[in-house]
Amino acid sequence: MSARFAFTGLNELIAELRALPADLRDEAGIIVQSHAYTAAQAIRNAYGQHRYSGDLADHVVVARASTGPFGVGMVVRSTARHSWLFENGSQVRYYLGASRGSMPAAPTFIPIMMRFRRSMYLGLADLVRRHGLVVSGDA
Repeated sequence: MSARFAFTGLNELIAELRALPADLRDEAGIIVQSHAYTAAQAIRNAYGQHRYSGDLADHVVVARASTGPFGVGMVVRSTARHSWLFENGSQVRYYLGASRGSMPAAPTFIPIMMRFRRSMYLGLADLVRRHGLVVSGDA
């Protein structure tokens, strides 16, 4: 007794599976890039509410990160020299015996990035679900 097992459309399935990482990368790139630029604009707008010189808002930049052939990455960064001081504040400072006061913290960058990163993760999870993959866990 011999058994025979035949697949129809196997070559097409293999071709689709080979193209899947590139398709996912391209679609994910759109999601990641749009969230990065939208987050950067939201940060610029928030910094603009504290505008004195405009230096903080002018130094929010977005750059592409190197991630390999199947990865997508963007980096949102504030390159202003005083961004850490603005975000974290300072203690009371003394110079030549006189108090120069403190600077209160104004957390802006991290809370905005956390909100947009969560939204991006949800969009990426939806992307892989649309392609028939199973997503488990929480963003």
